[in-house]
Amino acid sequence: MSLFLSINTKIGIIGAGFSALRAAYLLKKRGFGVKLIEKSGSPGGRMASRRMDTFSIDHGAQYFTARENIFINQVKKWESQGFVKEWKGRIGEIKDDDFCFIDSNVKRFVGVPDMRSISCHLAKGLDISYDHAIVSAARRDSLWTLEGNKTSSTVDFLVISTPPQQALAFLPSSSRLSKTVGSVKLDPCWAVMLTFSRPTEIPFDAAFVSSSPISWIARNSSKPQRGSIESWIIHATPKWSSEFFESPENTVVEHLLRAFRKVTKHHSPAPDSTTSHRWRYSICNSPLNCGSLWDPDLKVGLCGDWCDSLRVEGAFMSGTHLAEKITKSCDTII
Repeated sequence: MSLFLSINTKIGIIGAGFSALRAAYLLKKRGFGVKLIEKSGSPGGRMASRRMDTFSIDHGAQYFTARENIFINQVKKWESQGFVKEWKGRIGEIKDDDFCFIDSNVKRFVGVPDMRSISCHLAKGLDISYDHAIVSAARRDSLWTLEGNKTSSTVDFLVISTPPQQALAFLPSSSRLSKTVGSVKLDPCWAVMLTFSRPTEIPFDAAFVSSSPISWIARNSSKPQRGSIESWIIHATPKWSSEFFESPENTVVEHLLRAFRKVTKHHSPAPDSTTSHRWRYSICNSPLNCGSLWDPDLKVGLCGDWCDSLRVEGAFMSGTHLAEKITKSCDTII
């Protein structure tokens, strides 16, 4: 690829989630001019943590595994740099209110001191505009014009790293990708965070739950560097979250706390604090398993875990995959 071509090629990335940060890093490394535009105030998307008084609770992605060699090597590097550690939690599953441990040799990793640390590391050195929502994207005269609530900008290539339901608004109806993106959706998830002044007597650290409004519970404080105050995270099922999506927070907390006590058989006094978060776009039940999407004619691509697999690793690999496609597309131009 021509260095002259790359440094004069501007790439706009809508969103600064995990896949976008990975793609931006690689594209910048290869000489492209890259600008990320993120509507929230921080990077990482669902690699999120809620700051409490003296600690954080991970209320988005709970942990990640590594299977592909490229990601295994990356995780080892992050471990050596001190912001990723293995989580050796006692994890199992609850079926019909009965708990059993999962016999698994799979290593589970978390960011330290919280899940945000990895995204914050990846964001260093990148040009990111925060609290900046893109209202529209239109292709004119071989360029993309992005209109936002702050400013407008013009780029040569466009990368969309939003959930598929939001991505459709930025794709021209003429794009061959529209039908594919329209076939995918992310379901919602209510998350409830609990803190206890005294340790609970729950004999495990996390569980996948079935036959309940809850899909996952975890003792957040069992993860490395999470502080000494006992804290738990509850994730509701997509079905329950959809049914109660517009419900008041106190109603959601009440329902899920009752379900939490039922599945853990924990009947101690009420938690010292509760808070919640409503993920509108959280879980994709039918990912495309294609790595990423790229339209070489319109110079627009999409990445995210929903393009690859239902894992943090999937988001990382999707960003890697799209960066390679864009680079090869420039090679073709030459």
